[in-house]
Amino acid sequence: MNQTPAQRANLKAAPPAPVGNEHRNLHSARATAATLPVDEHAERIRAILREQVPLRDADGSVPAADEVAIQLLALCMARIERVAAWINEHGEMDSRNRLRPVVETERRLRNEARAHLAELGLTPRARVLIGLALQHGATTFAELLSDLDEDGES
Repeated sequence: MNQTPAQRANLKAAPPAPVGNEHRNLHSARATAATLPVDEHAERIRAILREQVPLRDADGSVPAADEVAIQLLALCMARIERVAAWINEHGEMDSRNRLRPVVETERRLRNEARAHLAELGLTPRARVLIGLALQHGATTFAELLSDLDEDGES
């Protein structure tokens, strides 16, 4: 197949998008750290969560085991905020009056956040269970976690 020089010129790759270009960025729910810089916002959320976690080590710091859950919850909450803002701007329904898939993604993120909140003792039920476990003699964090697992909360 012979191509003219003009046709071959059309086949050149387009230049890369400039840094920060969000033209095709829809709702960011499936974004990675490279494509969605939420680290700064997630870090602010992490700082707030560290202050709110009810269980502390003997020195008053957050238990090391909680740090991972705090990190996951902060990232999840940052994504929820971004997705919720997109849904508020564009609506839950598309132009054909169908529910957008991002609504299901938001629901999943909210459920994930709810689970992390419970793990960290940041829900009313989890705080009650922590209080009951402490009253019944749980003296270590591991004992407390086992009590929560037995009650079906995780």
